[in-house]
Amino acid sequence: MRIEEPKKVNGFKIVHTIPDMTEEEREQKKKEILLKLYNYFTYNKKQSTQK
Repeated sequence: MRIEEPKKVNGFKIVHTIPDMTEEEREQKKKEILLKLYNYFTYNKKQSTQK
């Protein structure tokens, strides 16, 4: 899917390209992103407490 912003920003046209996904694919992608965020923050928390 392609979405174009109606207004130009600094003379540039903004275009968003969103891949077409089924509901199941969307839910799986959400889980992957949340897991990556969780791992990132828990890793950084461990690193900051070890100092």
